[in-house]
Amino acid sequence: MDEKEKLPAGGKRVKKRGKAPLIAVLCVVGALVIGFGAACIAASRSSEILRGTSVFAMDFGGMTAAQAAQTLEQEVVRSGSGHAEFRMSDGREVSKSYAELGLDLDCEQTAQRLCAYGRDGGVLQNGWQYMLSILGGKKQVEPVWNIDKAQLRKAAREIGDTLNDAPVNFSYTADETGLRAVKPRDGQKFTADGVIKACEERICSGGELVYYLEPDVPVIAPEKGDYAAYLAELQRQTSEPCANASYDKESESILPERTHISFDLDAAVAKMDAAEGGASVLITTEVECPAVTAEVLEQVLFRDVIGTYTTKVGGAPGRHKNVQLTASRIDGYVMNSGESIKYAELTTPFTLENGYFLAPMYFQGKTVDGAGGGACQASSTLYAASLLANLEIVQRVNHGFASDYIGLGLDATVAEGGPEFEVRNNTDYPIRVQAIFETKNGKDYITVNLLGTKTDDTYVRIRTEVLSTTPYEEEIVETEELAPGVQEVEQTPYTGYLVKTYRQIYSGDGKLISETFEATSKYKARNRIIRVGKGTVPASGEQPIEQPVEQPIEQPETQEPVVEQPPVPEMPVEEMEIPGWLIN
Repeated sequence: MDEKEKLPAGGKRVKKRGKAPLIAVLCVVGALVIGFGAACIAASRSSEILRGTSVFAMDFGGMTAAQAAQTLEQEVVRSGSGHAEFRMSDGREVSKSYAELGLDLDCEQTAQRLCAYGRDGGVLQNGWQYMLSILGGKKQVEPVWNIDKAQLRKAAREIGDTLNDAPVNFSYTADETGLRAVKPRDGQKFTADGVIKACEERICSGGELVYYLEPDVPVIAPEKGDYAAYLAELQRQTSEPCANASYDKESESILPERTHISFDLDAAVAKMDAAEGGASVLITTEVECPAVTAEVLEQVLFRDVIGTYTTKVGGAPGRHKNVQLTASRIDGYVMNSGESIKYAELTTPFTLENGYFLAPMYFQGKTVDGAGGGACQASSTLYAASLLANLEIVQRVNHGFASDYIGLGLDATVAEGGPEFEVRNNTDYPIRVQAIFETKNGKDYITVNLLGTKTDDTYVRIRTEVLSTTPYEEEIVETEELAPGVQEVEQTPYTGYLVKTYRQIYSGDGKLISETFEATSKYKARNRIIRVGKGTVPASGEQPIEQPVEQPIEQPETQEPVVEQPPVPEMPVEEMEIPGWLIN
């Protein structure tokens, strides 16, 4: 056996190691060295910006310095995209352009800085940066700015003022949806230095255009207070019943409205305790709000004529004076919402001592001269105007006999101790009575206007229905007080009537909305009494004594609407002579 074929101890053949792995490693290293060398050479020779090199989140890789400068000028300076947004974590934000911030971008210098990256080190360092850019590496380059520090501070103060988180004091709102209270909270403030720091650290670094700021100074709420005490006081103030804004008759000013709120104080405090500062907390939904606020009332107070009626005044001179006096005593009277006017309270007693004059009036079915005769003409005119204003009639009694200055069913009688005439304001707004006594063409009239606030285009018509009539009879009474052949009318006659009155509501376009029964008026009949001298009664077949004819009761036409916004009806005055024996 040859020596080459000798086996080692143990009798096994040993395989000798090859040189291939070492060669592979050397090849890889060589390739890297060659590649790195090539990168170093390329980095030193290339004039283009390395891949992944950016400013303002814009990649300028592959551009030359001139191209990068041009792009910056177009995309940042001229396009208007050169601005920054400062935001709070709660979503509030403010935007400022670079010019407003006092920042002037130097496009040429920034482009040179972009190009210089990867070339401003040694050969090996530059080559390494070049290789990283090829492999996907990224580099954010800071732009070059010319900074106007005074302008930057001014803008920083403006940003801080806009984003300042003001302290929140206790407050509340109450409307139909409920009572909400705001829990107090301290505020926070941004100083100019804090904003400038954000600009220097973020904007000037060329990063994103959105920068989140954090306040740097706490601000204590100056009126933070104890919301439990505030709620207790609010509960006290709103415990009274709800009320509209109203008119104060003494000061002639508007009184504020009143809201009624019902809530449990302990439960309300517990809700506030659990809420975060500045949060709006629903305390209760039990809120009753007024229909009319002082702000609204100030604009519409006594704005519209909601009802009007005119009657002609006749009879003795004293009667004219009494009608004028009663008109003056109801003129200017104000009814707030829900209040009423009681005519007798304002005008009685009907005595000479109270300023009234003697004039014909009823007494126990007779016509006699008495103080205050004619005083009911103003109450009747007020009644008709109130019906046309669609107000609530609380008390009303018709006269015993029909009156000829106003239509059947439209009169209202009053007397000291009763009956009373009363009207309630059933609207949401104050109403003022305007009673005008005036002379036109030698004749006297009384007009009652009700000044309030019209809220829709509806209007009222009054319909009367005569159910029956009772004719009067004639009585001839012989007397020795008159000479034979002499006669005189001792008592004028009246026909009796049974009348029903209805209130009709019409829409602005003339359509009937509703008709409701208003009142029944029963007027008595009164006989004509003629006194004749004894011995002058005609015998059978002789010519009867000529007797005066009863003056008919004429019905003034009811209001014809004027369809406008709002309709202001006019009541035509019946032109008729009033006999001297006119009564209340």
